[in-house]
Amino acid sequence: MCAACSSDPAPQAPSSPPSPPPVCLVAPPQQYDTDQSRKVAGEINAKILDYFKVGASLTTEQKNVVKESFQSVGEKAACAMLLQAYVCLGTNGKADLAKDLQSSISGACNQAPPPPPPPKVTKRWVSRGTLTEVLVTGDHHCSSHCRGEPTRTPHKIEIKVADGHRLRNPKLTCVDCAGFHDREKTVIVDNDKHAIGTFDMWTKPQKWELTVDHEEFAADE
Repeated sequence: MCAACSSDPAPQAPSSPPSPPPVCLVAPPQQYDTDQSRKVAGEINAKILDYFKVGASLTTEQKNVVKESFQSVGEKAACAMLLQAYVCLGTNGKADLAKDLQSSISGACNQAPPPPPPPKVTKRWVSRGTLTEVLVTGDHHCSSHCRGEPTRTPHKIEIKVADGHRLRNPKLTCVDCAGFHDREKTVIVDNDKHAIGTFDMWTKPQKWELTVDHEEFAADE
């Protein structure tokens, strides 16, 4: 009997296995490549996108998982990764599921971005020049019976600044200073906001000046 006449069926070529469903991997864009965004991308690739292999729509619970996972990396990174998954699913015959994914978090992607955080302000002590206070004394001249300096009179000059300011390097000067004086002293108190100059004099009128450097705690200019 010839082989061609055999009643046995001809051998069949093995059928090809069905194509696996597309695996739509997502990865954080370079500008959002952080440890957290890579972690979320891994979770999405390993778990969430498995939902799309079954060919059914996402349940409400699954949508919430997608939304929470994406939102944990911030809107900009989430929307960028959402677009990757959306394009992959849509180009691999799963347009309905792509729309399902988009609807799960597209509200956040369509909102206006939040305002940027205010710029970080660096403050330091900045010079504001000098402050000067002038005092002209009365006439304390003694013309008779002057033993023991009976006309000796203490005087005080003060300069004050508000919070956020400070005073440095006080200098007390007698600029018109004929006659007797002593006990000149300067001090700064009240957290560097109050400068005081003191002196005694017992003579005709004199002119005194208290000068201090003035600084403000302010942003860099």
